[in-house]
Amino acid sequence: MKIQIIRSIRKSIAIRITSKGEIVVRCPLHLSNIEIEKFIESKKDWVNKNISEIQEKISKNQKYYNYEKVLFMGEEQPFNQSIQKTKKWLKEQASIIIYENLSMLSKKTGLKFNGFRIISARKKWGSCDSSKVIKINYKLIMLPKDCINYVLIHELCHLKQMNHSTKFWNLVSKHCKNYKIIKQTLNDYSFVLELF
Repeated sequence: MKIQIIRSIRKSIAIRITSKGEIVVRCPLHLSNIEIEKFIESKKDWVNKNISEIQEKISKNQKYYNYEKVLFMGEEQPFNQSIQKTKKWLKEQASIIIYENLSMLSKKTGLKFNGFRIISARKKWGSCDSSKVIKINYKLIMLPKDCINYVLIHELCHLKQMNHSTKFWNLVSKHCKNYKIIKQTLNDYSFVLELF
């Protein structure tokens, strides 16, 4: 079990598990190794549970991590190009298809955006800023259409509510009634964010 300890000027100790199942501990400069070991031991059940879930996810999706297969709008495709060529193709498809879907949903909901950009990210599917520019991760094109549209509706709703308040979720629910189910499906595809 690989453990990385990062000491810095901070008051508390924190632990997280990386997407590769490694343990990262951030702690104050003065904390001894014995104290760190005690802290990790106190979190043993949580650590083991998370590592087990990550290992299961990696094992289940090994063909994607190994680039034997690639997803496109939820459908499995053979991986027959280089990673860079496939990445370029996915970005091109995303810039066309996602923009078309966003424009259609904007008209349908009446939520108007000022700009659109395709981005590359490892943590999020999309974002929206105060200038009403919507940025979407190109990897979203790998997901099924209902997941794509949910993320687009989510970002369009941020044009009205720049938060995750009850008002925001009520607005999401108005335009995507089964959003809670789709959110769960989206979690199942979280591994996609780690690809490319």
